[in-house]
Amino acid sequence: MVTVKIQLDPEIEYYQLFGSHDENLKLIESQFHTTVVTRGDALVISGQEEDVRYTQKILSDLASVILKGHAIDQRVFEVQAGEDL
Repeated sequence: MVTVKIQLDPEIEYYQLFGSHDENLKLIESQFHTTVVTRGDALVISGQEEDVRYTQKILSDLASVILKGHAIDQRVFEVQAGEDL
């Protein structure tokens, strides 16, 4: 098991990334068998190395979409997560 810490970009509105009641994070956790925890201005991701890598990629890709000014709805989130499987 590995654990990585990712600094959150202060320019991202993370409620968009995390979803209502963290539903997006919960979806990632269930699909990739990882644990994602917010710690102040960082995310801590734990799990098997490959699963953690996929989780990091998905969160990074979605954060990039948000930084470009696009909203993340459930459909977009599920498509992005599915592409990385």
